Amino acid sequence: MGNYTTDTAAADASSLLVSYREINDRLAQFDASNPAHRRAVLDAVEQLIENYILPAMDLPSSRNRFDIIDLDAVAGTEIPGLVRRLFDERMPADLRKPNDEELKEALDYIDVPTESAEHRDRFYRAWAANMAESALGTLLNFLRQPLQKAPSGLAAVAQQERQRLSKLLQHQLPDSIEYDITSLIERMKLIDSR
Repeated sequence: MGNYTTDTAAADASSLLVSYREINDRLAQFDASNPAHRRAVLDAVEQLIENYILPAMDLPSSRNRFDIIDLDAVAGTEIPGLVRRLFDERMPADLRKPNDEELKEALDYIDVPTESAEHRDRFYRAWAANMAESALGTLLNFLRQPLQKAPSGLAAVAQQERQRLSKLLQHQLPDSIEYDITSLIERMKLIDSR
């Protein structure tokens, strides 16, 4: 774990998304009452949805509560949890897609058949969407913390947050993500009405 700064200049999505494995540690350095930090978290939410969730929406959805995409169906074989962890460790922490040779090596390492570059790409998109969904839940939980009411202008910040979240609902999202965003918007409205 590094030493992360929480000044306004450093509060950006890239500082959060450098490692999905460390997102809790990084987010702990952010202040939910700081509009710049909240903006950075919303930027990260949008990036995760646009870069990892939406590109995987053509893949089979999962029936378990831990994943949004059925990694076993995409792989064509069952992948036990421990084996998934071995794969996770071989993938970049920032969810960046490795080149095809690195991806093939990682899949070979866990004995997942690698028929073609297209098959490997589908597997990566499924895996990245599931990792992004996990990070997304953490980020949305951060946004559940209310802005402080004291300074004027925070009502406008809260309004902008709701608008940005509502815009995400225009996409076809997995039910669990849609529910999380919708419930967050409703919570924000309730807090603002007090």
